[in-house]
Amino acid sequence: EQVDRLVEHTCARRPAEPRLRSSSTSCRSAGCSRHRVFARIMTDSPHAETPGTPVRDDATGSALPRLVAFARAVTGTLRPPTLLDHLVQEVKATLMPDGVRAVAFDEQGEEESASGLRADPGLTAVMAEVIRNGRPWQTVRIGGEVVALPLSGRRALLGVLAVDCPRTLLPNERLLLEGLVAITTVALEGARLATAAE
Repeated sequence: EQVDRLVEHTCARRPAEPRLRSSSTSCRSAGCSRHRVFARIMTDSPHAETPGTPVRDDATGSALPRLVAFARAVTGTLRPPTLLDHLVQEVKATLMPDGVRAVAFDEQGEEESASGLRADPGLTAVMAEVIRNGRPWQTVRIGGEVVALPLSGRRALLGVLAVDCPRTLLPNERLLLEGLVAITTVALEGARLATAAE
């Protein structure tokens, strides 16, 4: 309703602009200006959730605002330890797991940086499976599951995220986890490219 009123108000205040003779448009056209007005008004999604609240409903759309917020948070981060810390903190705040660990590897395949629990045998075993075969891995345990996802770059495995959940993950939680891993992977590749360019 507010958007419709704004469109009517915006269109009512402006005199009609003549049509362009060519098939192209300029940034002076009313349509383009109207989109710019909406872009300034809608800085945050009206459906954005409060950060740190767990996701438990089965609506896959609830993951999108969290993924966008996470992508904004890691934009411009060039240090792998900082990226992993952001990833671990987001997983902790969103899924409230019993344990979480993220590891990044350097170009030789050696552990470069890590964040989260270090001495959890359940996480270590699942991470070893992901490192061995490069595919997601999951193990069911009493009352929950342990999930590990690869941070797969274009040419090599960049890292692994392992999460020990006290319950079985819902489809939207798994989707959120995969999205967080994808965003972190892109950020890690960007950090490597920036380091190589220096």
